[in-house]
Amino acid sequence: MSRAKEQGVALIVALVLLVIVTLLGVGAMNTVLLEEKMSGNLSDRATAFQIAEAQLRQAEMLALRLTIDQDVPPSGCRDSVCAEPDPTINPPRYRNLNAQGWSNWVDTQINPTYQTRYLIEYLGRSSGSHILRVNAAAQRKDGVGSLVILQSVIRRP
Repeated sequence: MSRAKEQGVALIVALVLLVIVTLLGVGAMNTVLLEEKMSGNLSDRATAFQIAEAQLRQAEMLALRLTIDQDVPPSGCRDSVCAEPDPTINPPRYRNLNAQGWSNWVDTQINPTYQTRYLIEYLGRSSGSHILRVNAAAQRKDGVGSLVILQSVIRRP
């Protein structure tokens, strides 16, 4: 073959290789962007979890200081402390952040871009002990990202 006939083939092969390398680069870039979003979401959830856990511990301390006869209302809620929940209400108070009884959202000192709230529910007596369910929620102030709700049950005299 003559050299004149082979000159166009090298250009076509080079262009095909360039297109393949470009597609690989774009695919890798999309993968990196997706992984960055996933790690950002994971970080946001971890932060919200830690803030909710701190709020839960504060609410537990408050629950341990309650005087059951004076601080727990006979029905409904008062100062984020609620009487025994009505089992016919669906969803239950602790699953509905708009339900009566939850404290107001407050900014956190840990991270000012997050806010928290809590709810303490009296669940009655069992084996001579009072049972309280303590709930805490945390989320970013802008409402974007993770909402974390934690719960613990306290048995006290």
